[in-house]
Amino acid sequence: MEAVLAELGSRTESKQSQGHRDRIGEALGLFETSHPNLTLILEQVIDTLAGMGL
Repeated sequence: MEAVLAELGSRTESKQSQGHRDRIGEALGLFETSHPNLTLILEQVIDTLAGMGL
């Protein structure tokens, strides 16, 4: 994922960016499927931090 994000930062072409976003979305979907409890905990942490204004 870090490599994909690095490429997103270095390239500005919309087709390539959309392809990278799609790949990240697929990777996140697989992560959520294989680690549902961890995904839930991360969502709760993010919500808590957002509620604190961070």
